[in-house]
Amino acid sequence: MPLAASAMSLVASAMPLAASAMSLAASAMFLAASAVSLAASARLLVASAMLLVASAMFLAASAMLLAANATFLAASAMFLAASAVSLAASATFLVASAMVLAANAMSLVASATFLAASAMFPRRECNVTHRECDVPCVEYF
Repeated sequence: MPLAASAMSLVASAMPLAASAMSLAASAMFLAASAVSLAASARLLVASAMLLVASAMFLAASAMLLAANATFLAASAMFLAASAVSLAASATFLVASAMVLAANAMSLVASATFLAASAMFPRRECNVTHRECDVPCVEYF
């Protein structure tokens, strides 16, 4: 019986040691799980940083596209203004051409009137020293 009591006492003494070993194993498992969680968090942090960089690049590209659109809009407005100036110049040239045409027409009418008036008088060269002509004449000097 003393041997059995000794064995039981030995087993009873080993039980806290076994419990400590189990607790140590559980702590090691928890530490491993924490390390895995930390690694996952680090990967998530890296992925978040990459997403932030990608978002910044997209924002920069959007700003550049907006600037390009604004430049194109300004160029279009300048082209429209130049077209308006060209149209005004063309209209001015058209008015000037019409005025020249009207002046030419008036000159033609004046020439025709002068010719008609000249035809009403018979042409005869008069002697400048002898001014007695029986008909009105045009003197040539």
